Amino acid sequence: MHRSPIVNLVSHQGFNIYVRHYAGTGPTFVLMHGFPDNVHIYVRLIPALHGRQVITFDFLGWGASDKPVDHAYTSKQQEAELHAGFCD
Repeated sequence: MHRSPIVNLVSHQGFNIYVRHYAGTGPTFVLMHGFPDNVHIYVRLIPALHGRQVITFDFLGWGASDKPVDHAYTSKQQEAELHAGFCD
């Protein structure tokens, strides 16, 4: 079964983070891609999580998110991006 996500752009430090939200119940799965990847690596996993709420996103600089030129591509910055999209 194919589920269509709700697509959002989450603003962070003046840039947009691309987010896909798959509606469901239970605890939310937040899937974070590695490098050099993006949300497309989860296309085959999403059907296996049928009925569960799932959020995938592209870190800044990857996939459909903005690609700022002078951005600090560090784990601390990626933690801030995660917080901006899902903890506020």
